Amino acid sequence: MTLVATTPHLQLRHWTPADVYAAAPIYADPETMSYFGDGSVFTVEEIAASFPAVIADYALFGYGNYAIIEREGGTIIGHCGVRYHAERDRNEADWLLDRRFWRRGYGTEAAAAVFHRSFTIDRVPAIFGVSHRDNGASIALMKRLGMQFRESLRANDRPSVLYEVARKNFPAGLAARIRVT
Repeated sequence: MTLVATTPHLQLRHWTPADVYAAAPIYADPETMSYFGDGSVFTVEEIAASFPAVIADYALFGYGNYAIIEREGGTIIGHCGVRYHAERDRNEADWLLDRRFWRRGYGTEAAAAVFHRSFTIDRVPAIFGVSHRDNGASIALMKRLGMQFRESLRANDRPSVLYEVARKNFPAGLAARIRVT
């Protein structure tokens, strides 16, 4: 297991095939998944089928989507990462938290750690994110990360918005305030 970042409450690490069953309840929960993708839930088999591509990104690009672990309980509580999006030829932020861990600041901690790493270690030039237009929490998180509104669009056949931040515009003090290591 490769540890990527640590914050006061979280650890972010590479996914492993052994994580499928621990992650399955998160992706099977309709409320947690309500704004993610097209809002569909995933079966254990669908999650397992997605892992090889996620894991391959680490070797291919040096970065990707990471498991979020709550340090206190050692539990997988979601994912956060930056993945290369070939269709747009840019890097896309992606996050999802188990609804039992919403409203604790964990999204900000995880995303700030990932963005800090992406900009300082992986040297990506910019990161974009797409959210359902009614997902106020995700949009607020993008704004905290210094992301700016770029366009309204349809993603997964749902009304969505796209935000983006360049490396030079990422709030430099955010990772320090969260104490990312």
